[in-house]
Amino acid sequence: MFNTGAQLRKSRKRSSFTLDQLAAKSGIDRGTISRIELGHVSPRIDTLDFLCQAMNTTLADFFTADEDPNKRTNGNGANGNGRGNGHGNGTNRVNPTPGIFWPVPQTLWKGLEEVIERFEALLAHSGELFLVLDPGGKILYVSPKGETLLGFPKQELLGSAAMDLINPDQLTEFLAAFAEAAPHVPARGHFQFRHKDGGFHRFRVTLSDHLQSPSIQAMILNAALES
Repeated sequence: MFNTGAQLRKSRKRSSFTLDQLAAKSGIDRGTISRIELGHVSPRIDTLDFLCQAMNTTLADFFTADEDPNKRTNGNGANGNGRGNGHGNGTNRVNPTPGIFWPVPQTLWKGLEEVIERFEALLAHSGELFLVLDPGGKILYVSPKGETLLGFPKQELLGSAAMDLINPDQLTEFLAAFAEAAPHVPARGHFQFRHKDGGFHRFRVTLSDHLQSPSIQAMILNAALES
């Protein structure tokens, strides 16, 4: 099983950072970094992202740094269909599916990949917008209908902040809903999303907190266009 704390220590030493130096550059306090390295706490993905940025690396590289390159795939999976064969090649990877930024450890990826495939099949003909967001609101995944409803190519949306799509007049209300969403208690509201043409379209929004779900580790936003 992937040991996040041990890998963080290796990455920090490889980057020639002391705990104090990494804390100063990342904005994460020294005690938190130490507890992560010792395995006393499990870091949030956004915390790891800050640490990786400070060490001039990426989450994907962090989770695959010690892999045997011969075991990695080219993104198409071991059997050429994007899924792997379940005997090593298909599971030794992070974010193998093109266009998905979900920074989930390789030990969790197989289950997440299956979830994504099911969602893609279910949402392919759905009229709703479906976004997966990290704890800071960064867009990790956009449903197939996203490009049509918002006008932006998927690659422009991935990695951007969901808050940038909200009408500035409603931003405070949206941030409050984002903060209020809790496991099993979704937050709901009506918000105007920016379209690439410069206008705004009104959506009925549901925000759900799945940050503690091992196979998701993200916030889920569902939005239905209102006429």
